[in-house]
Amino acid sequence: MPGKTPAAGAPWKIVCRTLGLLPAEAIRGRLETAGIPVALDYDSTSTLLGIPAFGGTGEVRILVPSDRIAEARELLGPECEAGDDSQE
Repeated sequence: MPGKTPAAGAPWKIVCRTLGLLPAEAIRGRLETAGIPVALDYDSTSTLLGIPAFGGTGEVRILVPSDRIAEARELLGPECEAGDDSQE
């Protein structure tokens, strides 16, 4: 997991998915400003300067601690209602 990695064993869940790093970084900023820890999970070989490259999808998964997921979803609203936290 490139970027900030959650502590080992901590239950983190996906709150949102974006295409590229730029929108993910904006969302991370909003969450961190609200005091919610954030980790980004992405395949670093599929992105270049925040945009899809090398035929990759450029998907970035935004994770938060499982006990903060409801707060994060409320803060983000419909912007990230498609986040799938069942995999983490």
